[in-house]
Amino acid sequence: MFIHKTAEHISSPDLIWTRNERNKLEKDILSLRDDQIGALAKILVGFRDEDISEIVRDIRGNGAESGHLSILLEEADSKEQVYWWVNYFESFQ
Repeated sequence: MFIHKTAEHISSPDLIWTRNERNKLEKDILSLRDDQIGALAKILVGFRDEDISEIVRDIRGNGAESGHLSILLEEADSKEQVYWWVNYFESFQ
């Protein structure tokens, strides 16, 4: 079982993505290196360090169908935070 945000965390209501936004972000995240995807999991959602390898394997193995990828996009604090970090990591590719 993976533990992410603490119990007091409530998903932001602005994390409703259009189909185009979601598809683009999924594609952008899947194009990142494994270490960058792991960092996103830690930064955006707060997954435990010991779970990051399994989360990255799930995202790589299941792509857009990954439950963990959905969690990254649905449980971050804001859309701006997701966009900022994805763009930041893309700048290093």
